[in-house]
Amino acid sequence: MVLEEVSAILGGPQGAGVETSIAILARALARIGYGILANREYYSNITGRHSYVHLQISSTRLPRSLSYPVDLLAAMDAETVLTHFTDIARGGVAIYDSSSLNKHLDEIPSIEEATRERVRKACMERGAECSVEGVVKYLEREYGVKLVEVDFSKVLKGLAKTFKLDPRQLSRYASGVLVSSVAVVLDIHEDALSYALGAHFKGRESLIQQNMHIYKLVSAELSRFRGTLRLGKPSIGLDKVLLATGNDVVAMAKVVAGVRYQSYYPITPAADESLLLERYSYVEYEEGSVGPLVVMQTEDEIAAIASAIGASLAGARSSTSTSGPGFDLMVEGLSFAGANEVPVVITYYQRGGPSTGQP
Repeated sequence: MVLEEVSAILGGPQGAGVETSIAILARALARIGYGILANREYYSNITGRHSYVHLQISSTRLPRSLSYPVDLLAAMDAETVLTHFTDIARGGVAIYDSSSLNKHLDEIPSIEEATRERVRKACMERGAECSVEGVVKYLEREYGVKLVEVDFSKVLKGLAKTFKLDPRQLSRYASGVLVSSVAVVLDIHEDALSYALGAHFKGRESLIQQNMHIYKLVSAELSRFRGTLRLGKPSIGLDKVLLATGNDVVAMAKVVAGVRYQSYYPITPAADESLLLERYSYVEYEEGSVGPLVVMQTEDEIAAIASAIGASLAGARSSTSTSGPGFDLMVEGLSFAGANEVPVVITYYQRGGPSTGQP
């Protein structure tokens, strides 16, 4: 069956490469000519907590919204399966690690209590055991979901054997198994995936080779699932496409608007905007140049707003960016700018809780 659109959720523990996974898959899909829209949900911590990406892929248009239920759930861990098993559509596909089958809801310490109770209630209402094996069997039996069981450990051991890798480092490549599994189910051509890996890991040839080897190992293991969710030939008809995050678009808009000074103190998820501005603070091209602009990482949020105000008073178009907690810390500077009619732009990336993070 050929599909016009596919909606999906890709999930795993934060720090395990979920963001890298969507970056590579999005580039490969865009390379082929598909339209893609994705939203990442994650906690403000370094590693461990649940992180996932919700995406919409289309062969006929550039998606402008996301949809539920999803056609594909691709999970790196048990928490993703249990958290999102109610989001899968009838006749959908679930990709999961075979080693997580015996994981029970009560054995997952990272899951929030409210989510745990929601999942427990969902299992009870459906008469399913609150384990990965219990919910995937329920999905197969009641929803006709096709189960794509991947032995992550087997694939990673095969990678380690070929490239003589330290076994302690293999967890870094789990996202590569997820990317390859999704690529097989969607029937993404090897050339497109190779291009995406080359662009993402530019100058790191060993990583490109290792991830392509993972793709070949996964392709062999999941050959019977190739094209289970095959998209139709793209008909969007664009000669060129720009693959960008929301942060990237805001940064580009500031450049077009003539920003000359940007201050920031690193905070999730606002920092990426300033990092892009740093990378392209001065760019030359055939018809002229962009910039120069100054991007300064300050010691705290108060310094960020204060320096942006100072730059504005000196005559420069200035701005800063932050999220919920940082915005609260900028209040003194914000009130000064208002009282003195100082023009300054603050990009506010809203982020709920805890404490001062609540908008």
